[in-house]
Amino acid sequence: LEAECKAAGEAVAAAKRTGDKPDVERKVKALVELKQEITEIDPSHPLAVVDKKAKKAAEKAAKKGEKPAEAAAAPAGEGGVSKNAQKAAAKKALKDAKKKARKDGAAPRRQ
Repeated sequence: LEAECKAAGEAVAAAKRTGDKPDVERKVKALVELKQEITEIDPSHPLAVVDKKAKKAAEKAAKKGEKPAEAAAAPAGEGGVSKNAQKAAAKKALKDAKKKARKDGAAPRRQ
């Protein structure tokens, strides 16, 4: 299956270079079917189809040393909002305030 999957991937790349959309869709569908077969046999295989959001949450949880279910339940953590998130929120609020002031005509625009 790995060899078939590699060949199908190369066929998709070649089809994309030609720009034939129906052909690309057909070959992508075949590739996805092969990957789903691999997933059924071995979900941890490198060519297996993976839910990217779940994988990312699991990796993030692994870094923190938590279980994936705990990470999904409390993504912000128990400490609340991080300093970077607070800074970003403050910066956005300032930008929005300036934008509103400009829209109301109260503040001249810099050039």
